Amino acid sequence: MATNRNEIDPEEQNPPWLGFARFLFIVILTVTAFLLIRSMVGHHFFSGGQQNRHDVTGP
Repeated sequence: MATNRNEIDPEEQNPPWLGFARFLFIVILTVTAFLLIRSMVGHHFFSGGQQNRHDVTGP
């Protein structure tokens, strides 16, 4: 009975650069999320967009 080599060694199917590409993708995604959150905090996104709290003009 002939056996299929793909069933014996399924880990050899993945190219060696796949692990590096996955690591690089996670790093780029993390850095992008960090920069987005930092930009949102800098623009006071989480406080309702009130950038000038002390410059309130009276009625």
